[in-house]
Amino acid sequence: MGNWKNDFKEWKDKAVLCGLSCCLEGKDWITKWDGAVESEIEATKGGLLSDSMQRAAFQWGICRYLKKIGNIWVEITPPR
Repeated sequence: MGNWKNDFKEWKDKAVLCGLSCCLEGKDWITKWDGAVESEIEATKGGLLSDSMQRAAFQWGICRYLKKIGNIWVEITPPR
């Protein structure tokens, strides 16, 4: 989507790295990497992918704002 992409790589035995890339001026790709390690609390592959992407986004400064605002609860009504 747009000038962004991500890439996942397995690392060591129980970790996943995510590279979050941005294309600058339509020619140069810059990538920031971070990762997540499997834990006893969240040992699923999906959790590792999500955590590693969140950490890579943090490297870009994307998640810093979201962490500051904390949790927000929004009531929704499912469609009928």
